Amino acid sequence: MNADLLDLPPEAAHKLMRMPSAMVAHTVRFAVARGVPWARITAETGLSPADLIAADTWLPGSVVPVTWRLVAELCPGEAPALDLARAAPLDFVGEMAPNMRFGTNLRQVLELAVSLRDLTSDGLHMALVEGEDEAFLRLSHVSDALDRGYGAEAGLGVTARLLAQVADGAEVLRRIEFSHAPNGPEAKYVDFFGVPVRFHRPSNAVVFARAALDRPFAEHDPTLFRFVRAHTAATREKLLRMGPADGLAAVRRAIEQGAEHGDYSAETLARRMGMSLRSLQRHVGEHDATVTALLEAARRANAEALLADTRTSVDEVAEAVGYADRRAFSRAFKRWTGQTPAAFRRAL
Repeated sequence: MNADLLDLPPEAAHKLMRMPSAMVAHTVRFAVARGVPWARITAETGLSPADLIAADTWLPGSVVPVTWRLVAELCPGEAPALDLARAAPLDFVGEMAPNMRFGTNLRQVLELAVSLRDLTSDGLHMALVEGEDEAFLRLSHVSDALDRGYGAEAGLGVTARLLAQVADGAEVLRRIEFSHAPNGPEAKYVDFFGVPVRFHRPSNAVVFARAALDRPFAEHDPTLFRFVRAHTAATREKLLRMGPADGLAAVRRAIEQGAEHGDYSAETLARRMGMSLRSLQRHVGEHDATVTALLEAARRANAEALLADTRTSVDEVAEAVGYADRRAFSRAFKRWTGQTPAAFRRAL
């Protein structure tokens, strides 16, 4: 964890921490699916829908605890973070997570995860602690005091799913420990994790039998794991170079200005920025992005936000995000999400 964050109260520290956008996007989309209006999220966070689902950048770490507090208002006493953990992709806990099965054993991949914890958030502390009979992956985050433990529940929940996958049926977990009080019926936690779950502990932790750390993985592949390590290290360096803003904030604001009029044209975006299209493409390319990708991301985010309001017809949503007809919009939306607009709306 950033040493400066340790010296600040949580309310101040969370304003400084950063979080890669993938975890933010998963959390925000889940909140919308549970009924939190996009308008409420954008008002509370100060970010547009396009900002909130932007790819491969840093976002303010305050977004996730703010979003969880909005979910908690709608779902008191339900432990909704476990529902997110049940459905979220495994990369919720880090880009390398789905490929950890290629490691030699649990010890190797957990030690790598600890060394790369700043890929998850620079407000995260993680340590692998070994006792005589048990091993603990201990985790704490600046936002734990701000979100009532929802973020920890989601993170440990996805981690448990991942461990069940790589263990290939072997019993790995002994218990789960949380530092906070339960956010729902304790039976729901035991049902989800399949092991005892304890609350009010000194820290959040996944507890293993120590012997499980060195049990070989069935899918171990040293060549593939070297590739995973190299790719993850490159991603880490890219994110760490970015800083809190990705240099494209002005472009994103200009896209949102056009979006208010259903205009997602690259040419008019360039004029709005006072640049030629070629200059705009070069500027965006310097930040490892493309104009097309930014416009698509804005269209998708705004389409999802509009579909969440059932008073707006799919035809009206299509027009609002710049499509001439419903059929073209439906094709694009299915390419983005794997669902038709109607199916997406039914799932909310």
